[in-house]
Amino acid sequence: MPRNPPDPVAAAAIAVAAPLSLSLRSTMTKRTFRALLAAAATVPVLATATAAGAAGSTVSPAAANTATATTAGDDEGEDGVVVSKVAPAPVLSAPKRAAFEARAENDIYWSDRYYTNGMRFTYTSEEVFTKALPVVLRDLFAISPLAARTAAEPVAYRWHLSATHEFYTPFYEHDTTPPAGDHPYAGLLYGTLGFSSETARRLDTLELGIGVLGPSARAGQVQNWWHAVIDVKESGGWHTQLRDEPYVQLAWTRVARYRWLDAPGLELDWLPRVRLEAGTVRDYAQVGMQWRVGYGLPKDFGTSTLHGANALVRPGTEAEYTAPLHWAPDAAFIFLDAQFDAKGRDARLDGNLWRDNSPSVRRNPWVGQVTLGFFVRWGAVGIEIAEVMRTNEFRGQKNGYFNYTTAALRVVF
Repeated sequence: MPRNPPDPVAAAAIAVAAPLSLSLRSTMTKRTFRALLAAAATVPVLATATAAGAAGSTVSPAAANTATATTAGDDEGEDGVVVSKVAPAPVLSAPKRAAFEARAENDIYWSDRYYTNGMRFTYTSEEVFTKALPVVLRDLFAISPLAARTAAEPVAYRWHLSATHEFYTPFYEHDTTPPAGDHPYAGLLYGTLGFSSETARRLDTLELGIGVLGPSARAGQVQNWWHAVIDVKESGGWHTQLRDEPYVQLAWTRVARYRWLDAPGLELDWLPRVRLEAGTVRDYAQVGMQWRVGYGLPKDFGTSTLHGANALVRPGTEAEYTAPLHWAPDAAFIFLDAQFDAKGRDARLDGNLWRDNSPSVRRNPWVGQVTLGFFVRWGAVGIEIAEVMRTNEFRGQKNGYFNYTTAALRVVF
């Protein structure tokens, strides 16, 4: 059968777009190039519809869709021109929302001993783009663990900022002079700035923490002020605490997410992680695993105590916050977390780095931690409560293990 004559408008559009696309591709990003190519692929369809309208005929939506799909394919057209296929870009499910978390930890069952109190406030930004960063930071992103593994892998970049206050006291915290071999008094006050990259199944984070260890952290004043408010005897040995030294820490964390079960009303996932941290106060490597079971599991990367990554404060997915509010929680689950720390140094236990004769104890290089808790969310507000148990961190520590409670309020906006 004779071939249909080529449409002159479509042929002209392809003839102009082909050399222009080669020129543009060398000067723009792949994502922008694909978007322009997809738009150019619709030109023949529009031209055909326009010509048909001028001739008094109509083109059905189905025919237009078919023509678009044919034009966007990697097929050779009737004119012998190869038109490149443009697949839709993958879309990351993370919303362009920010998150805030307030977390408090306290050994309320043990009446102020060892790790007696901790507070952290964390803000995680909306999604940002590396092109908005200075050139130096963009180059660092390109060679860092935050970079995407493949060009087609969708990545959401965010930054987070947190402020943390930690208090440590000995077992006999009412003694004005703690006995040798007991946990030194210590206070930590520091801020953390971090950048993270998030794909559908992986979170990578780089964090820089800057602050102070010692009296300038004001841990003793805050603790004794609170004891006066609740009418509890003051801790008497804060004058023996570790002296002032700078807190400068660099940390990298990677968390993965795998879904085991996704049935109506029952979901189960697990999140392995690894963390490396080094600096003037702490040097350690950490591996951990978190299991979550319930319904409405968020598409985030779990939760963490203050002895872990604070970058896990994530917004989740947009669909989690668009449902109307009602009395039943939108999400509820229990979680079990286990982690193992290999410690190279810990100033809280080893004493001051640049001062002689500071209080210290014999540190255990291996420390385990187990956390059991639950999380409930209504709309954009979530509440978490968990109990944490840690093995002995130093020789001579009482009771064989130590436990404390952690609670958090999380708001997405």
